[in-house]
Amino acid sequence: MKDQNTTVSGSNSRTDLIDDIKSELGLASSKRATMMVRKVFCGLVRSLSAVEMKILVTKLPDYLARLIPGEPDVSTHSYDHLDQWVENMSLEDQLSPERVFYSEINILRTLVVTINKLDKLCGLLKFSCFKYSLIRELKEASIQM
Repeated sequence: MKDQNTTVSGSNSRTDLIDDIKSELGLASSKRATMMVRKVFCGLVRSLSAVEMKILVTKLPDYLARLIPGEPDVSTHSYDHLDQWVENMSLEDQLSPERVFYSEINILRTLVVTINKLDKLCGLLKFSCFKYSLIRELKEASIQM
């Protein structure tokens, strides 16, 4: 039984966020959920400036900060729309030796759930890389899921 204080905003357990995402996506494996969150972080790293990246890392629990891949690229890429991010993740997943996603719908659900959980945890949607159109689409997708 989980302690009443183990929530996304007040993590006592090392894997609260991963467990929440795993549960919300209906996954059986924590390893798979972790791999999916890491893929979201890969796209996120390219969107954030170096300063925003440092802020994000300081706000994340250690177990999540370790999922962030290496240093961000010098050039940042901000997504205007959710479908651009989904398409990019789909292409990267198809080129990956170990595919994680089954479909673009699976990517969309993972992206929306993960970004919403991270927003609750550390105010992610306030970062400058998230354009108004993308934030609106994330909120609309959250309502429809």
